[in-house]
Amino acid sequence: MNSEKKQKRRFKPFHYVPLSHLPFRYLPPNFATATSMVIGFLSIIFSIKGEFETAGWLVILCVFLDGIDGMLARLLKAQSHFGIEFDSFSDFVSFGIAPPAIMLSYIVYGDFVTENVGHLMWIPICAAIFYSLMASIRLARFNVQTVSLGDKIFQGIPTTACAGILSAFFLTLVKYGNPLREPVHIITLCTSIYTIFGFLMVSRIPLLKLRKRKNIYVNTFERGLMLLCLLLAIARMLPDFLLAVGIINISMGIYFGVKVQNAQKRERELSILSKRNTDEEKAEEGHKKPARN
Repeated sequence: MNSEKKQKRRFKPFHYVPLSHLPFRYLPPNFATATSMVIGFLSIIFSIKGEFETAGWLVILCVFLDGIDGMLARLLKAQSHFGIEFDSFSDFVSFGIAPPAIMLSYIVYGDFVTENVGHLMWIPICAAIFYSLMASIRLARFNVQTVSLGDKIFQGIPTTACAGILSAFFLTLVKYGNPLREPVHIITLCTSIYTIFGFLMVSRIPLLKLRKRKNIYVNTFERGLMLLCLLLAIARMLPDFLLAVGIINISMGIYFGVKVQNAQKRERELSILSKRNTDEEKAEEGHKKPARN
């Protein structure tokens, strides 16, 4: 009987709430999320039209919007289950579908498909599908993950980081010209990169979260660097610099993430060992006590 009451309390039916009744603080982060989804959809449209350069810059803008909506939600204390689900849908459009569309657009409209390699187009198409599938699994796993990893690390490379790096990579190729002139080589390169990033998204690699540091100079540097990258993305300049920042950020995040994970593992082992020793000492004290008549 009590379990039935608990279930009734836990699972409440959804009911309509007028917009006028919603607290204002929930609107800014959800508006940023909606804007990111719209821009991601526009990126897909530009990819279909063959304007993969514009599509790449739009995805990079979505990367910053994804950080802005989370920041607004924390500042305004507007975290909600709706916001989490809405953000996941937005991320799937902007970071799960748009990046593979850029790759296919680059291959098709970049004059890399010739009669000799036309029959190989199924390979990058499969890589694009695989990447989108891994992105969806990554986002779904993040939403239902029950094991707490703490507030310092999370597992796998985020879809946001993967999409930003891949977009900056293609923009860098456009800027300097593709060094791989053979169509087979560019198809192989794109397929390999998207397959690798697909695995990285669903991997168990620990990555240090971007959080406020104790050192004020580190915080100032990180914020200044992010602001510079945002201005470069808006001005559509220096994609190679953005690519370098993304790769260095992920590399350092993995390095420090592994260190934090190992430290947490040692703390758990020491805690278990300490508890075991305490239990053994209590058991020995119990045996040493004289029996009462």
